[in-house]
Amino acid sequence: MSLASSLREAMLELGLQLERPLRKEEFQNLLVQEVIATIISSAGVDVLLLVEMVEAIFDDLNAAGSDGLMFEGFVELVLNMRGTNPAKVKDIKEQLRLIKTCVNTATNTITTRFDEEFVDMKLCIQEIKELCEDNADLLEATPGAQNMAMSRRNTVKSNTLNVSQEQRHTAGELHPFFNGDGDEDEDEDELE
Repeated sequence: MSLASSLREAMLELGLQLERPLRKEEFQNLLVQEVIATIISSAGVDVLLLVEMVEAIFDDLNAAGSDGLMFEGFVELVLNMRGTNPAKVKDIKEQLRLIKTCVNTATNTITTRFDEEFVDMKLCIQEIKELCEDNADLLEATPGAQNMAMSRRNTVKSNTLNVSQEQRHTAGELHPFFNGDGDEDEDEDELE
């Protein structure tokens, strides 16, 4: 008895309609039926591997606009999954296509998440800016608070300047242009 007729007979005994496409859940339940698993295994197909590939199989079907897996497609899938089949160029292309799809999906998910996070951060920064602007009036009205704020600004500014000078000095040791006294044209002449 051929694979197709064995599967057809077993599926009819299980009460499945062969004219209707199998949905993902139905397909998963079908694969764990002892009769079906035995038929698939006797064809040289790893049933566990087939169960693990259900997501990819139905993602491809959904991308193609199909409602599910027809009986003919199921038989073809089982025949293509036999361990004795050699890998062909089309199999490698299919694998490459699946990898690209997975990478694109992951990239889109990450990009969307970052976009949402950046929008949230932008809103938080705007809120902080508005609070600082609102509190600027309080600083002007409170005696001594303005001097305190100015001294903090000067401290931050001087620390920034010190770091910048240190960084410039270190970079100047690496290349004279960063000292401020080097010129780009002179540096090119030195290189020649």
